[in-house]
Amino acid sequence: MISRFTFFALLVALSSAIAVSEGFKSPIVASVIMAPSLLAASVLVPSSLLARFVKVLNPLSIAILAAPILWMILQLVPVPVQGWGNSIWITASAALNEPLAERITVDIRATVLSLVQYNAVLATGLVAVIVALDRQRAADFLYVLLCIASCGAAISLLSWAMEFRNEFAPASEGGHVAPVLGTLLSCAAILRELDDARRRREPRPAFMPANWALPVALASLLVCLLALVLRETPTVFIATLLGAELLLAIPIIRKWSLGIWGSTGVFATATLIFVAFFTAIPAKKDTDLTIAIATQSQSATERMLQDIRPTGFGAGSFGSVLPIYRDIGVSSIRERPTDAASIAIDMGRVFFCGLLLVVAVTAWTLVKRSLSRGRDYLYPTLGAAAAVSVAVIGLSAGGLTDLGPSLLLAGLFGLAFGRSLAGAGHETNCPPPQEPIDRRHLRSTLPAQMGHRVLMVLLAVALLSQTIWLLADPRYSDDAIPASAGHILRTVMLRASLSESAQEEQSDRWLVRRNFNTGDLLSTKSRVTASPSALHLLISQLHSSPLRGELWLLLAAASAETEKPEYDMAGLLKMSYYTTPNEVDLFSLRLSLALSRDGLVRNPELRDLIKRDIEIVLTRQRTLEPALMAAYRSASAGGKVFAENLMSGLNASYSQQKKTD
Repeated sequence: MISRFTFFALLVALSSAIAVSEGFKSPIVASVIMAPSLLAASVLVPSSLLARFVKVLNPLSIAILAAPILWMILQLVPVPVQGWGNSIWITASAALNEPLAERITVDIRATVLSLVQYNAVLATGLVAVIVALDRQRAADFLYVLLCIASCGAAISLLSWAMEFRNEFAPASEGGHVAPVLGTLLSCAAILRELDDARRRREPRPAFMPANWALPVALASLLVCLLALVLRETPTVFIATLLGAELLLAIPIIRKWSLGIWGSTGVFATATLIFVAFFTAIPAKKDTDLTIAIATQSQSATERMLQDIRPTGFGAGSFGSVLPIYRDIGVSSIRERPTDAASIAIDMGRVFFCGLLLVVAVTAWTLVKRSLSRGRDYLYPTLGAAAAVSVAVIGLSAGGLTDLGPSLLLAGLFGLAFGRSLAGAGHETNCPPPQEPIDRRHLRSTLPAQMGHRVLMVLLAVALLSQTIWLLADPRYSDDAIPASAGHILRTVMLRASLSESAQEEQSDRWLVRRNFNTGDLLSTKSRVTASPSALHLLISQLHSSPLRGELWLLLAAASAETEKPEYDMAGLLKMSYYTTPNEVDLFSLRLSLALSRDGLVRNPELRDLIKRDIEIVLTRQRTLEPALMAAYRSASAGGKVFAENLMSGLNASYSQQKKTD
């Protein structure tokens, strides 16, 4: 058997990856922890344990787990036939005057990060299965997951109690996942302790004393229920009750030995309760299934769902596509899609339907295995209950695909499947078997064992290689372009004749909302020309993420300060308008650039776009009027005439204001 030290090391690695991911949202951190752990597990697992691992992870399971990886790789590679990829690549190629290969995804950076995150989640699940093959370590891991989920619920409850509550935080950060899973884990731990008191044979968790286990589980249940009642929506609470219902139905069937007809009656009753709970969830009519029971506004998401192709926009690209469909003046935090809608938009409806089928089959498989287990039946029951709750939450809210919740789910399902098959794990407290090990069985499964070992090694090496690549490539850093962005903004603000305080306010606010580091802005005040490295960085970002309208605008601003620009400024501005048409934060900078040259104002297409921005400022966004007047004062002769005629037609007071100026 694998040594206790190795089991303990894998358990610590799993706990660290799940816990650390709550603070560090980057998948790189989880990859750094899980890649070596999976590599060590694949090398150190002995053949006898790997034979049990093969029983848990059959070829169909491998195909299901590998399907998202293959699909994301297909979205990333250049398509061989013109027109099969997304049309944004053709448009961006024309704007940059450079050949760009067509791809299915609209954001290479987001899809690569999604691929790395999924690989880290998959590695977490595989290591969890290996750890769960030992009954003692499975009990330890159950309480580790319980503590992590309880801490997440306590943090959520504490933030509510201190009045730091953000109405949209649960959907954006996956804050509702920890209370839901914590409730299910607490119920499973309580049932395990009650069963242990009756049997007196179950192994005790190594780090949880016997007289502490039940009080800890009860306290965790109280904290999670308080977080659900006080912070979460009724839909999330109902989803938790549905999972808890299944978690309690299986022990009732087992304890009363109801047989086939009794089990059918219990499941029929559970189904009626399930339907009764589900009817309490308010559903929207005449809308897409993925947002029918959503708890937040989904207007832009609904428009996106009408335009998605069968292949989707690319994994992780929802945030890149959202600015095209978002209403004017609506912040990105105001609309968080459901996980179902996000997956359908990113990966396509075919993939989403397949995922629903996989979740249903997973729940049914775990229920069957829990009824066939003599002991440890609570682990697969917990997995089935989590699958039911996750399915309802995914249709009503978002956050399950965030890094922390996805790793927590991977650990939970790995624990459930690792203890789901009889004879698939080491019985720590059982006497050694009297019969010798079946050597012929081990030899017959040797090809499958070698295949599984090779697959785990390949996944670990791929995950490690991806991590090193992401750390070395500046395009995948969140702080890749703040310095160049800050400098370009400074230059344009100075040319727009704004006061120093106005420059500080507008540029700092713009950078903060675009997730740039404002501290880097201060270090660029002394620079007055755009460096070639800054331009190269902007262009490389657009090569991977052509829907980032703020980058097109920054490149247009940099071209405006260059004596011999390499790019057509009109084309760059058009790309900014097309990719972020309703971003109010970009209006002041965009108008300042568009009115700065007569050639831009004479462009018929740009004239309509400029007219639209000015009309929005004067009719719907009156707070931007000072920025509009600053852009007017710094405009060219033709730009001033065009803006003056347009502003006077909308508001006669601007004619008088022009005379006083």
